[in-house]
Amino acid sequence: MTSASHIVSAAARVVIPATAAVPNESSRVSLGEGAFWDSESGSLLWIDILGKRIFVTSRLPLASSADASKWAPAPTSDQKQSDATSSGDSKSAWWLGSIDTAALDLGYVGTVVSTINGHLVAGVQTGVVLFELEHPLPRGSKTRSGDSSFSASPSTIEGEVVRYPISLIKVHVLASPEKMQIGQRFNDGKCDPAGRLWVGSMGISDVDRTRSGSLYSVALHARHPESQPPSLQAWSGSVADVHVIRVTPTSTSVTSLCTRYLPHISISNGIVWSKDGSTMFYVDSPDKCVYAFPFDVRSGEMRVTPATLQLPSTGSGAHSASTASSSSAAPPATSQSWDREAHVLFRTPDELGVPDGITIDSAGRLWVAHWGGSCVTVWSVTGAIPQSKLAAHCVGSIPLPASCITSVAFGGLGLQTLYVTSASNAVDVSNEELAGSVFAFDKVVVQGIEAVGVPATPFDDSLLWDF
Repeated sequence: MTSASHIVSAAARVVIPATAAVPNESSRVSLGEGAFWDSESGSLLWIDILGKRIFVTSRLPLASSADASKWAPAPTSDQKQSDATSSGDSKSAWWLGSIDTAALDLGYVGTVVSTINGHLVAGVQTGVVLFELEHPLPRGSKTRSGDSSFSASPSTIEGEVVRYPISLIKVHVLASPEKMQIGQRFNDGKCDPAGRLWVGSMGISDVDRTRSGSLYSVALHARHPESQPPSLQAWSGSVADVHVIRVTPTSTSVTSLCTRYLPHISISNGIVWSKDGSTMFYVDSPDKCVYAFPFDVRSGEMRVTPATLQLPSTGSGAHSASTASSSSAAPPATSQSWDREAHVLFRTPDELGVPDGITIDSAGRLWVAHWGGSCVTVWSVTGAIPQSKLAAHCVGSIPLPASCITSVAFGGLGLQTLYVTSASNAVDVSNEELAGSVFAFDKVVVQGIEAVGVPATPFDDSLLWDF
């Protein structure tokens, strides 16, 4: 599978060095994760799980002009001369805004996405929260400080990395499901094509990790005074939590509804949807495979084949065969398990560690980050749901100068740059100096086809601000 014919020749650029993102110069990013490209602002969002920080990487800061001038380093004489003779921004600094979730008593952060209105939503140790930013990511014709270059694609790291704190107005709690036991946290997550956040939970320690997590969906709803509250069996999952976020002058309440879909997850990781939204691809890392589920974008339902026997909450993860077809089965109740074999799209080789984050390109190929595998693999997917008509095979492997590769996302101009995050917490950094860095590959060609990404969907927060 990893023969020379599959190795993709691509040069990795270091976008943010592991030691440049953290305030302590003697430290480094520990567990980089959650790459997400916000297309409207040209910003790369990512996190350090163990460092408990959210990062927004861009060419201009999410700040006022006064604050920006306070943080910006004074240009050297060489930079002044360069600026005078160049019209480009190749020498401009990277602005690296951050939110310290530990300081906000939110604990570990597992994922971050932008919202339609330029704010941030994150899965953290205590639940799912929306960060209302004092200076949101620009939308439409809005730009920061009157500078239209904010949406310029990050290219390389010729300039300095300027760290600054992102100013918040309020932290809104969207979900804190009861099933989230002490000792658990949210991990990876992304939004479906309709803007609902799908995010999974997992145990913090290895002891609490085996089949203790779940996959949830979080979305906003408008409920009028005369309407009934959600039932305990909403749609095809089970309601895990309901939060009233805002009550309008007409007494309409904006409610965040958290629905639990998949139980018995160990390490919930990559999640992405096919271009037409009919298939959801999902990773539970220890299972060393990528799962596929039929998905309905309009209703937000995933179709799951239940197992015939209940799976214990702990154990090896063995399961029984399904007696129901995937085309007619309803998702399991929280006391049931689901038939993993019925949803396996492909398995990853043992020598590549375990699959972590995933993304998809415009050709429908899946890009998989490998924890312990020092690479990103590319998989061609053919056919359609149900699973019996889906097939996948590996068509490429991109080596990286770090062992623990954690997430992948397409971004940059034309979505032609592949961004890759990595971790340093599980390696000897004296042997892996770049572990924990953010890497980038430009215009990657696999089997004669240049990789172009699919725009990531932001969380739909329109109900919060449209009244």
